[in-house]
Amino acid sequence: MNPMIKSMLETYGTIRTAQDEKNALKEILQKICLKGLHRHGFFEEAAFYGGTALRIMYGLERFSEDLDFCSLTMDSQFKWARYQTAVEQELRLYGFDARFEAKKDESDHIVGSAFVKQSTANGLLVIESRSRAQKSELLQVKLELDKSNPPGATFENKLLTQPEVFLIKTLDESSLFAGKMHAILARQFQNRVKGRDYFDLVFYIQKKIRLNMVYLEAKLRQSGHYTDAGSLSISRLREMFLEKISNVDFKKAQDDVRPFVGPTQASSVSAWSRELFQALAAELHAKE
Repeated sequence: MNPMIKSMLETYGTIRTAQDEKNALKEILQKICLKGLHRHGFFEEAAFYGGTALRIMYGLERFSEDLDFCSLTMDSQFKWARYQTAVEQELRLYGFDARFEAKKDESDHIVGSAFVKQSTANGLLVIESRSRAQKSELLQVKLELDKSNPPGATFENKLLTQPEVFLIKTLDESSLFAGKMHAILARQFQNRVKGRDYFDLVFYIQKKIRLNMVYLEAKLRQSGHYTDAGSLSISRLREMFLEKISNVDFKKAQDDVRPFVGPTQASSVSAWSRELFQALAAELHAKE
């Protein structure tokens, strides 16, 4: 086994189930993709954000599926295709045979998307997994870049030590929290509640992270979810949050997040209720 693959696997501690192994494989692919993007100057035009950034850069204790980024320059002409060779070559260095596929006509979309697709069976062989998968099964890492990210975020360079040591431009925790709160308020439930949003919310509150209200207001105005004449206050935000969670099915939220967390975290999720999150609303605070 490649020594860096072995080192990354060791960070996960006890891997109990086949799903744990697939989660670990996906995160290894994510980190290698980040290295390939970094090596080819991607973070000069974009920053890492979202749940995977929170996990990899700030220690969130849940796995995350996608790699999300935001443009630093609101570049409508950005194309993922220019990074295809860089990412595929980086993955091959570690023994993976993944392919990179960018959506066609990328310039016509506000959010540019691409996928890294890896045969699950072959990927498990690379990490010397005991699990097995159908030859036709694909493990996918989705990459998305928001080309219309509004101003107001604060950025910082954070050190990633695996698979090698390098710096990644990311949003700071206050701005990431603002992005997560925007997702909570703007996301449409349809038939699925994204419990991972609420898991992340608890993480921020436990760490006493304060919200970047300037960035949050900019994102809410951009998406049409805040239209008041005055600036967004923390009291108004709490009202909006309480209104949002009044319709959340927290049983479905628990079911959504469980495949992405370990036993200890799953136990804490089982205590979720509407009353709990109503109480947590008082713990939302603005960054000074």
